Amino acid sequence: MNPILVIEDEQAMRLLIQDYLEYLGYTVLLAADGKTALDLVGSEAISIAFVDINLPDMSGVEVMQEMRTQGVSCPLVIISGNLRESYADEVAHLDVCEILEKPIDLTDLEQAILTHVATSPDSKAAQDRVG
Repeated sequence: MNPILVIEDEQAMRLLIQDYLEYLGYTVLLAADGKTALDLVGSEAISIAFVDINLPDMSGVEVMQEMRTQGVSCPLVIISGNLRESYADEVAHLDVCEILEKPIDLTDLEQAILTHVATSPDSKAAQDRVG
């Protein structure tokens, strides 16, 4: 499985998510801002991305739009402590799989991975190549 990308500006939250996912056996890439995230997706295949909406240099929506423009097709999951109903409309064209509200229940992260990575086109293509 390719790495999981966590895009979160709050260091404590970023590290908590990383520790939990690594404990479960996943490889995790971290980005504290949009530019770092876009650099990572430009050089790494990603299984799933957890994207905070409020980032210091650009919005999470802008990051997801740019990811899609670059051809990144991995599942996208929004994580935010400031959810608005309009987010669903703003991101509908980006094929966002799920929206998780902070404080995050860590088991929701695992469930999102199990649900969305197993059904993503990239995952199916990789499984077809392997076996």
